[in-house]
Amino acid sequence: ASQSQVTAVFGPTYPYGYYVPYNYTGNYNSTYHSQMLSYIGSNPHYVMITFQLSSLAWLQAPSNFVNSLPSKLSQIDSGSYQYYIGGLTQGLNDAFSFTLSSFVKMVPILCAAIFVVLFIQLTSLFTPLRLIAMVLASVVISLALSYIALHYYGGLPVLIFLPMFTVITLLAVGLDYDIFMVTRVREEAFKGKEDAEGIRTSLVENGGVIITLGSLLFATFGALAFSDIGIIVEIGVGLALGVLVDTFISWPYFVPTVMLFLKRLNWWPSKLAKR
Repeated sequence: ASQSQVTAVFGPTYPYGYYVPYNYTGNYNSTYHSQMLSYIGSNPHYVMITFQLSSLAWLQAPSNFVNSLPSKLSQIDSGSYQYYIGGLTQGLNDAFSFTLSSFVKMVPILCAAIFVVLFIQLTSLFTPLRLIAMVLASVVISLALSYIALHYYGGLPVLIFLPMFTVITLLAVGLDYDIFMVTRVREEAFKGKEDAEGIRTSLVENGGVIITLGSLLFATFGALAFSDIGIIVEIGVGLALGVLVDTFISWPYFVPTVMLFLKRLNWWPSKLAKR
């Protein structure tokens, strides 16, 4: 199955994709030898072999084929030679691996930093955790919608850069909206009012502003979807859908519901939890 990915091989003895003996002396001898030498390095112990694949470089099949090359080469020889794999597909695989490893490290660090700041600001243990969890839930929903839109309707492969940009940006944008609401509810709680009344007040006072800001951001990020550059389109779609979910679903519905469910735990361990 992997070999079916290869449509042509080029190298010192395959200068034009078909076999030519290295000691060829027939017609166009100099042309063949010149092409052969183009695959041999200044150090004659190094040669370049090029595989032409049947699929586009960024599709899954060529990616799997290139990833399988080291194991296939090790089966042929025990390691008496060195090899390096390059090309667009390998470059994309390397970019994916590097970005994924960075992403896995960055998200926990970012969430931990946000938690510390919110804990100091709100003097609450559960509210920062809930805020972060709700925003990440919005991110997951937006990424799922982005995949459906891009893969099934746009015909684009989803690049690894999309989750990174979406998570980092929406953690900041989404938390802003939630903090507007939580701090207003907290102010009402300090006045002796119940959380339900504070939530109602916050929705009335902040709702119009947040919806307006969210709509502006949605339009701004959505405009990127009309770019001719694929990665810009993907980032624009992901961010626009994330802002849309957070502004019109998460903030006005999920956040108040969870706050009403947690009740006093919203403010624990501050003195507000002892009301």
